[in-house]
Amino acid sequence: MSEFLDKHTLFDNNTIRVIEPFVLYSYVDDDNVVVWDEDISDNEDWSMVNKKIELYARTCYKSEDRITVESADKFVKHLHSRHHDGALEHVTVTVKLFCSRAASHQIVRHRLASYLQESQRYCNYGKDDKLVVVAPEELYTNRNFEALNEYVSDMAIEYGIYKKWLAKGWNTEDSRYFLPAAVISQTPALFLTNPLLLNLLSVLLLESYNLSLFGL
Repeated sequence: MSEFLDKHTLFDNNTIRVIEPFVLYSYVDDDNVVVWDEDISDNEDWSMVNKKIELYARTCYKSEDRITVESADKFVKHLHSRHHDGALEHVTVTVKLFCSRAASHQIVRHRLASYLQESQRYCNYGKDDKLVVVAPEELYTNRNFEALNEYVSDMAIEYGIYKKWLAKGWNTEDSRYFLPAAVISQTPALFLTNPLLLNLLSVLLLESYNLSLFGL
C-alpha cells in the first residue's frame, strides 16, 4: 500500500504522515491474484461485471437473444435510466476506503455495505515509524500549510501520549483511547452494485466532502 500512501501524502516527517482520503478497488490480475488498485478502467475482471448484469437482467424482458459482445454497457445504462436498479444488485464489488477513524464511523453506521475495519484493539501503532493521519477538509482542499504545520505538531503530541502508555505496559485495546480520531482507518467495504454506481460512490467520497461522508 506504500505507493498509494505516497501518492496521497500531503506532509511527512519523522513522526507524522498526513494524507488525503482515497479509495482502492479490488480485482483479479493477470496472475489470478486479487489485488488493490486505483485504476480499473482497462481491467477485464471489471468489464465482466456489466456482462453478468446484462445476462441476469435480460431474463425480465426475455431478450437474451439480443446479447452481443458490445451490448452490456449500453444495456446497463438503459437499466439505470429506467430506474431498474434492482438488477444492478446481482454483482458485488469490494473497495477499500482510506479515511479517518472519525469519518469511518459515519460511513459504517449507515450500512450502505458490509464492512471490515482496521482494528485499533489489535493494531499496535507504536511499532510503526510514524503515525498516519488524515487531514481535515480545510487542510487538503485549501492547502493551508500554516495550519498543516500546527496540525502535525498536535498529532505528534497525541501520538507521543499513546506511545507513552504503551511503554507503561498498557495493551493496545486500552492505549487506543489516546489515539486521535484523525488516525487512518482502512475499511474494506462490500457493495451490492456495479461500476456505474461505484463511480457515483467515488464522487461522493472523494469530491463532495460537504456531504458529510469524508468531510468531517
